[in-house]
Amino acid sequence: KEFNNFTNNWFLDSKCNNVEILDIGIKLGGTCFVKNLISVEYKKNFDKDIKLTFDFTFFPTTKTIDMQLTFGERLYINFDNKRIKFNRKEINSDKKEIIKIVKENIYKKFKNNHKYRIIFSREQNLYKLQIIDFITNEIYYDIEYLDDNLNMKNKHIYDNLKISVGNNNSIILIESIEIK
Repeated sequence: KEFNNFTNNWFLDSKCNNVEILDIGIKLGGTCFVKNLISVEYKKNFDKDIKLTFDFTFFPTTKTIDMQLTFGERLYINFDNKRIKFNRKEINSDKKEIIKIVKENIYKKFKNNHKYRIIFSREQNLYKLQIIDFITNEIYYDIEYLDDNLNMKNKHIYDNLKISVGNNNSIILIESIEIK
């Protein structure tokens, strides 16, 4: 509810000073010379069903949309100017880690100065992503992905939730976050 105690539960990106905790929310993004993604992360064992809800706005200076939601080490969702991609980390036959696109949707990119709500959840093996207009409550996208649980990378696959933006590309203001 209040962002002044935000760091009690969340880990801020320590390699870059591009996460600001403000009275109205968290400003995430900017230029970083040592990392590709700037992020905030919540660490906990999420082996059970989980739902992450957050409200955000892209800053007026944002030209390129580059945002990522990460659920543990196995699944993450990338947003760019044209597509939403569900990516899964796997081990190939040579025992090397690979990234496989398991679902992809074309979408209209987020508008600057427009407030959105994202609801990202997992119920057993079903992942759901909703993108909602904060003002009108119109659901822009409602996407589901059923994980087949094949090719598990390791046994610590559900140990964090992360919200990231690309280095020097996107700056967002996260105005509320709820984890259930």
